[in-house]
Amino acid sequence: MSKDNVKKMFGKIEKDAALKGKYAELMQAHQKDAENKMAEKLIEFGKTSGFAFSKDDLLAARAEVMDKANSNKELSDGDLANVAGG
Repeated sequence: MSKDNVKKMFGKIEKDAALKGKYAELMQAHQKDAENKMAEKLIEFGKTSGFAFSKDDLLAARAEVMDKANSNKELSDGDLANVAGG
């Protein structure tokens, strides 16, 4: 195995629509697995740190934090131009 092969694979993915589609399917199929595994790890970490919460609690808190972060975001000049149709 070599990192050159990894680079070659991603180069081929960029140029090959069928391969790109398969890669996207693979990533999408395993995204939920990764999110669930991370949630489990965070819940366990919380327990060992003295904080008990469920996956639903974790997702709700994450949504609140994301909403707050997005509501406080100022638009850049580029964002304003896009909104204005520029």
